Amino acid sequence: AQAYGLKVNFFPMLVAQAKDVAIPNTEGVTIRILTADEPALAQGLAVANLSFSVGGTEVGSIGPVERDKAAGELTEEWMGYFRERIRSGLTVMAVAESSDGLLAVASCKPEGAFAEIVGVATLPSARRRGLGAAVTAFLASYVFEQGGETVLLAAEDDNVARIYRQIGFHRVGTAGAVEKPKS
Repeated sequence: AQAYGLKVNFFPMLVAQAKDVAIPNTEGVTIRILTADEPALAQGLAVANLSFSVGGTEVGSIGPVERDKAAGELTEEWMGYFRERIRSGLTVMAVAESSDGLLAVASCKPEGAFAEIVGVATLPSARRRGLGAAVTAFLASYVFEQGGETVLLAAEDDNVARIYRQIGFHRVGTAGAVEKPKS
């Protein structure tokens, strides 16, 4: 792809096995699996959208007010898509919530004995509290409890990979993704 002039981004690829995963303590926050028909699904999708729109891991000003506004703007078509994925088992979503509502989210795509964790996101105002690591470890543990044998994920960069290593993931390689050309 690079030889043809396309930009390729590289990401640390990590895996975990059940014996290695440790869920960090997150005082004042509940971590759980989200079901398809909960109203909180909109907050979870909004957390992901807002987090990825600003990127990075720095604490920011986007918080519960912006999350709730963004959740209210999600289309029924988009919500229906995720509800159906969750109902059918194609997506499993873990969330971290407090009295302020959902603060972090992680999803996975189980595939037999394997699952890939994707979309780990923390509301910018709630960053640097270990919530992304906690939902990731919780989700991995859930996959193992359901009979999964290996969980993998690609980290944004080496700094984020360091966080995943702290909860039991091990780097096994590098994933590449071609950036869509602007024209």
